[in-house]
This record gives sequence, structure tokens and C-alpha cells, in this order.
Amino acid sequence: MEININEEIITLLENNLINPEKGLTNIFNEIKKYYKSNEDESAEHRRILHPNLLKKSELVGELGEKLKDKTIRTMAIDFPIEINWEKNSKRPKIMICALDPYPHDSTDNKHWSTFFSKENNFKELERYISPWAPFSLIDNWELKKGSNKYIPFFSTLFKEYDLYVTDIYKLFYREGDKKSTNLHSKEIKKHFKFILEKEVEIIKPTAIVTLGNVARDGLLKIINNKKAENWDEDVQKYKWIDDKTTIISIPHVSSRAYKAKTNILKAKKYENKETKEITDNMKLANIVLYNIKNGIK
Repeated sequence: MEININEEIITLLENNLINPEKGLTNIFNEIKKYYKSNEDESAEHRRILHPNLLKKSELVGELGEKLKDKTIRTMAIDFPIEINWEKNSKRPKIMICALDPYPHDSTDNKHWSTFFSKENNFKELERYISPWAPFSLIDNWELKKGSNKYIPFFSTLFKEYDLYVTDIYKLFYREGDKKSTNLHSKEIKKHFKFILEKEVEIIKPTAIVTLGNVARDGLLKIINNKKAENWDEDVQKYKWIDDKTTIISIPHVSSRAYKAKTNILKAKKYENKETKEITDNMKLANIVLYNIKNGIK
């Protein structure tokens, strides 16, 4: 298994999201360094991806202009990553688009004390942007106590496809008691839309899988501004703007979407489809694979 990133994606993000002094190649090298040493659970290991690697002042374009004078905190970017079977892998690739769970608030001293002194938490978290990867997929993939609860979903997909995992919104932050998901202006959402369209153009995925309402609705606005139906007993299928690439939308893999997921998992249509999975998310992944193979009917 190889964690990688396309050079064209790096250029895209440097031109449209953030351009640190040493460039984003340096940040992606740190992400890969963290992944390669993920057996280490020490504070020193966690500090490889220190929040002070990125600054708010390094945001570019529309994003930098809109946010430069705002008092915001706990800024974070989950950088898109490619998860390949091997170096120079030729396997087909699935693009997974989601809204990842939120980072810790600045009042969580236990978490932030790894990086900053307690007295400086608020101040430092208004200047710096934490770099990370979607769903913490650079953590250890072994199924053991305390391991990443999302990994069974991704590892099941990975058995058949290489993966490209990205966030629908490219920057998270808090302003007062509100989260950026509900604060992004139309201009910033349009900016994120541009980046996402370019990601698809560069990656050329076999299929796009959206997790949760926000990612699904965001992609639908790109396609035709159509409003999605409520979740039912099946996945939702659409076509990307090229009218070729299949989009498969499912509820989020987090526990918050348990009810919506359960309706799909218990559907008669999938009763005989790989029923011996260890977890619901593994079964959900197999349902996704089934639908990719069968396309839009």
C-alpha cells in the first residue's frame, strides 16, 4: 500500500487553496512520513504534522481575501490523498468525496497540549492551520482495539480499487460557536466547486462515491442544481458532468448516520450480497462495489 499525491493536484491546491513558503510538496512529504511511521504512538510522532506547518496568511485567492480579517480558530485542511496498491499502480481508482468529522475545539487542552502550551491554545489556533488527511487514513490500518473505525469501509473498497479521498469543503474553521460548514459564503463554495471539478478532471476516477448529505448535495449542485431525495432503502446514483462517470451516494459512514445506513443494509436487494462482513461499514462498502459493477440501471 502506497500513500501518494498527484503532482497536478499539488499545483491545483497551491494555486487555489494554500501556498506555504516551502510549497505543498513539503506538506505531502510530511503526511507520507507520518504514515510510514504510524506504528509509533508517541507525542513526537503526532507532532510530525504540527499545526504550525501552515499559516492562515498563506491561504490564496478568494479564500485568503474573504478570511484574512475574520477572527476564526481551529482551522484545518484535510489534504486529498491517493491510496495505491503499489508504486505506479495501474488499478482503476474510486474517488471518495465526503465531509470529514470536525477537528478538536481549542478548549480541548488534552489534545492541543501535544502542540501548544495551554496558555497559547486560542492565540495559536487563530494563526495556524492543521494539516491532516481525510478520515485519518494515514493512521494504522490494522483492525485492533482503538484503531480508526472508518478504515473497514475504505479497506474493503481498496481490495478492488485504488482510492482517491477528498473533502467537499477544502477548509474547516470555527467562528464563535459556529462551524464553517454553515458559514461558507457562495463565493467560497463556488471556489471549492472549481477545485473539486479539477480534481475529477485530473484523477479520472472509475466512479465517484459521496458519503453523507453535504458531499452528495454539493456534487448535485455542480451537476444540475438538483435537490436530492431523502435516503431510502438503496444507494442513490447519478452521473457526473461528463455523463459517463457514475456517482454513488450513500449515508455517511459515521455512527451519526446509523438509521439511514441501516435502511440500506437491511434492504432485500442486498440480502445475498457478501453477508459475512465483520462490520456494517464493510457491508456498505460491498454494496458500493456491487453498484459500481452494475452501473446506473
